[in-house]
Amino acid sequence: RGGRCDDSGRTRRELLIYAQVTETWTGQYDSSANRVEGVVLEGASEPEYAGRFSLTPAFPSLQPVVKNNILRKNETQWRVADVAGEYTLEFQGDGSISAYDIRLLPNRTWTSVGLSATLAGSWNVFDSDVNLASGIDGTGPRLWLWLRRFGQTSSSGVHLSQDRLYLGRITGAAGDASKIRRVKGQVAVGWSTEPAFIGSFRLVPRHQ
Repeated sequence: RGGRCDDSGRTRRELLIYAQVTETWTGQYDSSANRVEGVVLEGASEPEYAGRFSLTPAFPSLQPVVKNNILRKNETQWRVADVAGEYTLEFQGDGSISAYDIRLLPNRTWTSVGLSATLAGSWNVFDSDVNLASGIDGTGPRLWLWLRRFGQTSSSGVHLSQDRLYLGRITGAAGDASKIRRVKGQVAVGWSTEPAFIGSFRLVPRHQ
């Protein structure tokens, strides 16, 4: 509440009331455009249309919009024994591309092949939930691969500022769904505290 003088010199008091307005932003995202668009509504009980909005990442190559996992019936349930083998791991990030051969072992550990340094970690297949501490073989249509800096199975001879987690969907070969064509997905860092996606990857069998 405040006061001001009018032309007659008398003080006129005004009462200013500030109210909080509830805004609801509802949108849909398009992963191909890396953009979220939708409408803005005002009001909690009887919301009214207030406009539209568009949300784009500040650093598109480092902050991809990732599709929600869509429940697909009759997906192939891969086992660890089906996936273990020799692969080429291709990574594409912000201005960087790399590719090296790796070996996924049946004990759910993996290591690089033919490099002067050693890249290594653990891996497993899963359906919906990622459990990095699981000690049993998983089954499902997806794969996680953990590039580790420390631990019993970890990298050596190379500088890594953070561990990396590769999350991808397994695709069967055309004409033979029992064989893997590729694994394709996203790469994340800081997933236990402040997750951020830093690029994409492909895992392709070396002997097809």
